[in-house]
Amino acid sequence: KLVVLDTTEMSLHSGYPEGSEQMRQARAWLAAHPIEQYVNAEPWNGGITEQQMAWLQRQLDAALQQHQHVIIACHHPLAPGSAPDQYLAWGNDAIMQELERHRSLVKLVLCGHYHPGGYVERNGVHYVVFEGILEAPPDSNAYGVVELWQDKISLQGFGVGTSRELTFM
Repeated sequence: KLVVLDTTEMSLHSGYPEGSEQMRQARAWLAAHPIEQYVNAEPWNGGITEQQMAWLQRQLDAALQQHQHVIIACHHPLAPGSAPDQYLAWGNDAIMQELERHRSLVKLVLCGHYHPGGYVERNGVHYVVFEGILEAPPDSNAYGVVELWQDKISLQGFGVGTSRELTFM
């Protein structure tokens, strides 16, 4: 099962109008998280709203009942170590806690935002930040093909994309 999170939903760059619930939550998050204590409290970052977190929880609970494995895709990196902390999604700890609570199902998190890319495995979940096309030299590329196997995920990178073999039980 592929679950796509919109980590730009709660952002100053979300496209939602001033006064919308998404913009209200973005401004409230930034006000409650001073940059001196939260290096990812950058105005160019974003996160998911309370409503999207509740939706994610329902998606993961349904996948558990249906015995499905889950791949998460989102724009902003979630896991420390996969990208510098200032690039991590707002509220990444709460999102990771939910994903790792379902680590028997969630095998892979694919994201971008940090153009040089990165990777970390944490509590059985593989967090891959895929390289951005903006880092590719002229006449090159940055994309990947994901193959799912019983005991592993194979990510074949093209251009500046990194290839990886990610095993799990």
